[in-house]
Amino acid sequence: MDFSKLSNGDKTALGGGLAFLITSFFPWFGWGGVTETISGVTYGAPGWSWNGWHYALVWLGLILALAGVAILILKSLGITDIKIGTIKAEQLAAMLVALGALFVVIQILIGYHGVPRKWGLWVGLVAVALTLVGALMAMREKGIGMPSADDFRSFGGGGGAAPPPPPPPPA
Repeated sequence: MDFSKLSNGDKTALGGGLAFLITSFFPWFGWGGVTETISGVTYGAPGWSWNGWHYALVWLGLILALAGVAILILKSLGITDIKIGTIKAEQLAAMLVALGALFVVIQILIGYHGVPRKWGLWVGLVAVALTLVGALMAMREKGIGMPSADDFRSFGGGGGAAPPPPPPPPA
């Protein structure tokens, strides 16, 4: 595979996605250990923590973000071009990554039963944000904007144009 075909946005999204995958194994929530030193001897209990894979919103966000990165990479390397209606691959990738980032933000906001947040959570947030920035950069580099509501008209509802407006009332 020729990675020189990747744009800066693709590389940024790929790096952010890999960083997000790695940080998902870091501690996201947990308690620190309790130690006490008495007469030069340290006693205590080790802390515990849970990584990102313990939370459904985080792993769902990770899967969506990595799917978006995969779409960008496959398109840039010329392996496949995924297109849904009028929505281009870059737009689809950005929407998937944005949805994944939203799930991570929701998990951060709701927390986990009052358990303190750990450093891995914040690094994961930066990584998923970097992935989103890369996906948006890839769109911009290819001259593609965000999809509008008209791009979604062809989905469901029978398709076609909107019905004509009703005639004016008689005078």
